[in-house]
Amino acid sequence: MYFVELIVLLIGTLVGIIASIVGIGGGVFFVPVLYFIFHLEIHEAVGTSLFAILFLSASAFMNYSRMRKVNYKVAFLLEIPTAIGAYIASLLSVYLSSFQIRLLYSITLYFVSLNLLKKSRLVEKTDNLEQTNVTRKRLILGMIVSFFAGMIAGTTGSSGGILKTPIMIIFLGLPIKVAVGTSSLMIFFTSLAGVIGHNQVGQVNYNYGLYLGLGAIIGAQIGSRLAIKMRGRTIRVILAIVLMAVATRMIIG
Repeated sequence: MYFVELIVLLIGTLVGIIASIVGIGGGVFFVPVLYFIFHLEIHEAVGTSLFAILFLSASAFMNYSRMRKVNYKVAFLLEIPTAIGAYIASLLSVYLSSFQIRLLYSITLYFVSLNLLKKSRLVEKTDNLEQTNVTRKRLILGMIVSFFAGMIAGTTGSSGGILKTPIMIIFLGLPIKVAVGTSSLMIFFTSLAGVIGHNQVGQVNYNYGLYLGLGAIIGAQIGSRLAIKMRGRTIRVILAIVLMAVATRMIIG
């Protein structure tokens, strides 16, 4: 294996571990890595990130599913508007300049950082899937918000997981671990819709995406197992600081 491919594989593994623990898709790391380190054009970095996330999310979902931490009803009802939003945004992203995408991405990262800091203060009351009661009103509100999460995913390559998990916690009242597990299933379909759109306009580098994805499969298996056993407060605080630094770097360019 060539040295560059090995580095990409290791990066994918590390991102997979972190992303599956805190409940995000990994795009917040993949895009900056592809853009700053491997010098992919920003549109191509976004499309390639979504392709790698397909592997990460599928791997994490399989583990959370085995541990009964996935609400399938919520996942599919929210994923329909999310996937539509991601597909539309992926086609429209070609009309945005590099700076506009970087600015939107930075704003998203700042939002994620604040959300992670807030989440670190939450006390989990239950992680029992059977104790979850989602009303029709909450589902409708969640579907509306999910459409805009999909728009952000398709434009920034973030998969929307950074917004899906808090949506399910805040608007639907799901336990944190169930929200993370359900998000992993949704992330797969959102990323798939985004990849289809970006592929149509030639914005996916499958070589980098494949090695990132293979590493992410390994990392997600490790991270999802750790997430069930450990407290993520310290990790979330550190992650929030890192994301703020990346967001600032994105704006500076």
